[in-house]
Amino acid sequence: MLDCKTGSPVVSVAQVGYQYIGCYTISDITFKKQENFNEQFTPEKCIDFCKEANHLYSGLHYGSSCYCWDSSPPQTSKVTEGECFSRCSADITKFCGGPSTMTAYMTSGDMEVNSSQGKPKKPQGCMISKTTVNGGQTCSNTVVFEESFSKSLSKKQWSHIVEIGEQPECPFVFFNSVGANSYTSNDKLIIKPSILPEDMVRNGALNLTECTARDQKRCAKKAVSFSILPPIQTARLTTKNSFSFLYGKIEVLAKLPIGDWIVPEIWLQPKTNSYGPDYISGQINIALSRGNRELNLDGVDLSCRHLECGVRMGVVDIIKENSIERDLDECWQKDFHNYTLLWTPSDNETHIYL
Repeated sequence: MLDCKTGSPVVSVAQVGYQYIGCYTISDITFKKQENFNEQFTPEKCIDFCKEANHLYSGLHYGSSCYCWDSSPPQTSKVTEGECFSRCSADITKFCGGPSTMTAYMTSGDMEVNSSQGKPKKPQGCMISKTTVNGGQTCSNTVVFEESFSKSLSKKQWSHIVEIGEQPECPFVFFNSVGANSYTSNDKLIIKPSILPEDMVRNGALNLTECTARDQKRCAKKAVSFSILPPIQTARLTTKNSFSFLYGKIEVLAKLPIGDWIVPEIWLQPKTNSYGPDYISGQINIALSRGNRELNLDGVDLSCRHLECGVRMGVVDIIKENSIERDLDECWQKDFHNYTLLWTPSDNETHIYL
């Protein structure tokens, strides 16, 4: 067993008392109160405005408008987060809806994310855990999420990230929902990259019709001169639209892939980018090991024998990391390992069982 440990804080919407529930269209909801904040608009201002008026929900629309209401928004009105792309007028690091959509919050952090269930009841007959699931309390020593991949991927539980890789990772790949790149087999999730034809990489164009990125530059690209298309198509999956939690023990049994310039990572990311996109809102890296059999930078071995884990946050040019690195005599990709994260209010510990 190897240990990685860091005490860096991790950003969470729940820690500031508000619960994000998603991006919704504004046409199917009856609003009780409305206010236009013009150039003084932030998520906190809208949420506090609705909370002080004793309303259960708040919606931020098109950068400056605030809506309040009391009934659960219909799930048929929920759209992808890419539809809420307008920056807030007083805080451009945050998103405040779109032309026909709103970024929606519950005004109490104790309420359930799944709006069809309303406010959760406090668990009875058990010791309350510091772990919360979708904003609700849980009992100690209980499993709150488990996936064995014994069946095909559930679209209700798993979502594909569809976008062209850009900063801060610059992975030189694009992520799609094509079945050949991600599927289940023999109780395993298989993520298998594929290579684009050479002519398309140098002369073609990409148009990701199911793109989930807020930035439209990550949805389409045309090869021009030396600015070629990313040659690798692969998959990235998330549960952020169905399951979120704060604190707990996470175990992932995985065999990382090997190959030049393949960089597999197992992450925990914020459900919402409340402080901004990418690393601005923080990221917990459970495991990162590059697939190159030989890779050296200034005398430091960064090959497949090298593993990193820890916390990462910041903007593109100023990224702060508190990470621990561990090396093996052979590649981490040789076999399955159990990557375990213990996440508490004061600490993060990653254990790798060989």
